[in-house]
Amino acid sequence: MRDGKLVRLERGGRLPDRCVFCNKPAHGARFGQKLYRVSWTAAAFLILLATLGLSAVLAWGNLADRNFVAWIVLLGLLPSLFSLLMNTLARARKWFTVELGVCGTHRNMAQVGTVLNFLGALVLIGSYLMSRILGALSGPELFATLLVALSLHVVASVIGAGRIYLKRLTGDYAWLGGTGQPFRDALPGRPF
Repeated sequence: MRDGKLVRLERGGRLPDRCVFCNKPAHGARFGQKLYRVSWTAAAFLILLATLGLSAVLAWGNLADRNFVAWIVLLGLLPSLFSLLMNTLARARKWFTVELGVCGTHRNMAQVGTVLNFLGALVLIGSYLMSRILGALSGPELFATLLVALSLHVVASVIGAGRIYLKRLTGDYAWLGGTGQPFRDALPGRPF
């Protein structure tokens, strides 16, 4: 069901057998996608916990000359922070599994985007290995290979199919963003 620029879907519901981007027939070509959403407050709390944990780890090296109490506090703090971080992450992240219809054109675009991202990653790994291990790349050559890798990732982002994302999630409904206007226009509107 259309809800402004979002698509509202019941839990366990199915989207029509149409491309979620251009509304062309998908001819049964569907792929399952698990969409995640993390609340902003939980994300901020996770960043705070990660920062505290990192500070504790960095302080670890400075404790060699400190007293016994500092060691006890640190050894008690790290497991507590880790446990709190994992608990918060488990509670804060919500997910929704949906099957999306995609036409041949958008499926091919997604595959081209994946290949370009893979090639960009290979160029990054290769440039790292050539510069660090072999010493073959330095200065302008290293910058040029990094620029090629970045260009591949940018082109992959532009060419690849758009991303469907989870905008809001309740116990009964999920609101999906990133769908195409033609697809949303073909859906019935929300009754008021």
